[in-house]
Amino acid sequence: MALIFIISGLFLFAFFPFYFRNKWSRNKSIALLPSYFIIIGIMILLGCAIAPVIINVNDIPIRSELRNFFIIIGLLLISFSKEKTENESLNWKRLLSFFVSFMSVSFVYQVFMIFDFLNVRELSGSQVPILILVTYLFVFHFNKKTSDKM
Repeated sequence: MALIFIISGLFLFAFFPFYFRNKWSRNKSIALLPSYFIIIGIMILLGCAIAPVIINVNDIPIRSELRNFFIIIGLLLISFSKEKTENESLNWKRLLSFFVSFMSVSFVYQVFMIFDFLNVRELSGSQVPILILVTYLFVFHFNKKTSDKM
């Protein structure tokens, strides 16, 4: 059953950029947060890294889920905030990077489930969005840097 999802995902992955690039209107823009939310997101991520060292949080039974929740909030604030210079090509790169990250994490997750590799069934529900958002940030900034060099 998972093989069907992998094949359909690969088809969608190959078909998406060519189909939607022509449909993307020049007047459409993505609603994003102001650029100072990047700093707030970084502060939340640093707080998640520093808080267990400063505060003894071993007494809280849901500490890992709470930490993952704040990591997701910080990554969302970083991911969906405006850059200093926004234009249509950056919006397209943002959309394409999110699609690539979602499909690649989903594909790897499905392959690991098919071949029972690394026991991915033990992943919590909050770790998959973290993987998607971290992959999105890497892909987006890589695409942005490579297009700036050209």
